[in-house]
Amino acid sequence: MSAFVLDDVAKLVGDRCTASATFTQAIPGGTFYGRAPDAPTSYPYAVFWFERRGEPQRLTDVSSFQTYTLRMAAYCPPSVSGQSPGDVQGGMDDAITANPTVWNAMPAGKVLHCLAEPFDGKFAKELRQSQDIFVVGGQWLMALGQQLP
Repeated sequence: MSAFVLDDVAKLVGDRCTASATFTQAIPGGTFYGRAPDAPTSYPYAVFWFERRGEPQRLTDVSSFQTYTLRMAAYCPPSVSGQSPGDVQGGMDDAITANPTVWNAMPAGKVLHCLAEPFDGKFAKELRQSQDIFVVGGQWLMALGQQLP
């Protein structure tokens, strides 16, 4: 998958988070792709990123698919209690895993499915504001597909 497809998927992830009332209530600071906001307006906030899993798989019908791990981590400054970790995790789950095979269309490619996985504890400290601490995280297996030229 090329970078433009991941940018499209990132927009879909952000849209799903914004559309989920459970997410926006538990994570009022919003969600950000690739790095924390320069000046968070509210806490906690969530940062998400993708990690490629293996090589693209080419199919006989002139299409391909690629799997990724979608990781999301919520952060809050030490001085702010924020939401409970369970509520934050529930917001992430509601936004991402509701209807795991029904995602909006993208200009190139599509999300085939997005399934929750047990969180392995990895989070990217460099993607948060330096003073903020990790609250909770989640991860999902995403399969992306696209037609080949």
